[in-house]
Amino acid sequence: MHEIEPPDPGATAERPTVLLTWRLHLAAQQPAKAAVAGAAVVFTVGCAHLSFRNPWLTLASGLLLASSVADFLFPVRYTLTTAGAEVRGWASAHAIAWSDVRRCYQDAEGLKLSPLPRWTRLERFRGVYLRFAGNREQVCAVVQEQLAAHGVEVANP
Repeated sequence: MHEIEPPDPGATAERPTVLLTWRLHLAAQQPAKAAVAGAAVVFTVGCAHLSFRNPWLTLASGLLLASSVADFLFPVRYTLTTAGAEVRGWASAHAIAWSDVRRCYQDAEGLKLSPLPRWTRLERFRGVYLRFAGNREQVCAVVQEQLAAHGVEVANP
């Protein structure tokens, strides 16, 4: 399920203008995969309980696995502002300023804003990935407009 929200009508000098906001819940769109992921978390918690016999270690292992699949299991909120792009999920938050973007590329599911000038093995851990929710054209238009407004020339692979 996804929701696209209207832009923020009022912004101050301290608070940048919100240009586009949407929410995406992948588990709601793919219930079979969500059931498998949920079962894996429950199975891991059960195994941890049988192995450790310690409620804190059991809880820790469940939280670690749940947080590793949190962007799938729980809704993720995407926000594009005049300052940059931000992604907030249950267990994570990532942001990048438009002036820090060095590469921008698109795949079938989303758009990656990277601070790295060329591809490296660190690419996966840097930048922000904006997953589309039926709003590919809107997201691409806002990103292109903001990168141009901030004088960022993006090198695509």
